[in-house]
Amino acid sequence: MEPYKTRRRLFKTVFNAILNNEGNRIELKEKRVQAKKCGLTIRGIKATLLKKHPLLKRVAKSGIGLEFQYLDSRIAEHVMMLLLEQGIPVHDSFIVPRHQANELRKAMDDAFRAIIGKPSKLKPLEDYRSGFLLPFKPNGEVDNLELYKMHSESLHNGFVQSWRNSQA
Repeated sequence: MEPYKTRRRLFKTVFNAILNNEGNRIELKEKRVQAKKCGLTIRGIKATLLKKHPLLKRVAKSGIGLEFQYLDSRIAEHVMMLLLEQGIPVHDSFIVPRHQANELRKAMDDAFRAIIGKPSKLKPLEDYRSGFLLPFKPNGEVDNLELYKMHSESLHNGFVQSWRNSQA
């Protein structure tokens, strides 16, 4: 519910900017207006996040978020390969039929352990709820154009594009 949704998005954006930023290359100009409407400032949000998560101070401006994304992609690939070996079709967001949730959870834990070298700390299955809903056409097929639009407007995509532009 508003204004919670907008505030949460702002905090998430600033958190990701801190994590992915390499020496102030990521701009948040368009978010300043949204923050002001909520009675916040980007600087205030950043201060709140650094107070709540002190380890962020150590990685600010390091761009370590991109390294985390790479590790995440390796784990994701491993999960998908483990499931495919079992004949379980999986989408890269780990969308599987509900009756195969336990297999997914085991694959996720095995992949994390294989890549990171330690056991994962996964939430109980019943705690997995996603705000993400696949868009469907009236005939029941996934609406790929709408899905692409959702991806192109996503926060993650914005950071990846910002990083790519900084490399050009």
